[in-house]
Amino acid sequence: MNTLSKYFLLFMALTTLTFSACHKDDHDDEEELITTVSLKFTSAAGAILTYAWRDLDGEGGNAPVIPNIVLAANTTYTVEMELLNESVNPAEDITAEIREESNDHLFIYNVNTTGLSIVITDKDGNNRDLGLKSTWNTGNPTNGNVNIVLKHNPDKAASNPAATGSTDIDITFPVVIE
Repeated sequence: MNTLSKYFLLFMALTTLTFSACHKDDHDDEEELITTVSLKFTSAAGAILTYAWRDLDGEGGNAPVIPNIVLAANTTYTVEMELLNESVNPAEDITAEIREESNDHLFIYNVNTTGLSIVITDKDGNNRDLGLKSTWNTGNPTNGNVNIVLKHNPDKAASNPAATGSTDIDITFPVVIE
C-alpha cells in the first residue's frame, strides 16, 4: 500500500468519526435560568400577600433578595407559585414549562417553623405531587424558615423522592407568623 493511500484512508476514517460522533441535543434536560420565585398567598378572608425571592443576575454575583414571609397566626392560606426568568425581556414564564413537564418535576417543602404545615394540592399527569400549588396552615406566633427545592426527574415513587433527580432550585425563605 503506498503512502498516499494510507493518508487517504486515515483522512476518511477521521472524517467519518468526526461526523458520526454523538451530539447531545441542546434541548434534552435543558436547565432553565430561574431568577424569580414568587409565592402568592390567599387567605380564606380573601387577603392576598405576595413574596418573591429574586436573583436577577443568576447564580454567583450579587446575593439574592429574600423577603421575610409574614403570615397571620392560626390562618389557612392557598398558595400559588410562579417561576420566572427575568434576565430576558420580556420575562420568560418557567411556571408554564414546569406545568407542561409536571411528571418530570417535584417541589419539596422543608419546614423549619413550629406551627406551620404545608400540603401540596396539585398533581402531575400520573396523579403524583407537583407542588406549584399548596395549602399553608399557620399556628401560634413564631419564627422559622421554609426551604423550597425543585427537583428535576425525581423518582416520585421512591421512599424519599427528594434524594433523587437533580436540583433546579434550592431556596430558603425566613417565615414570621404573628
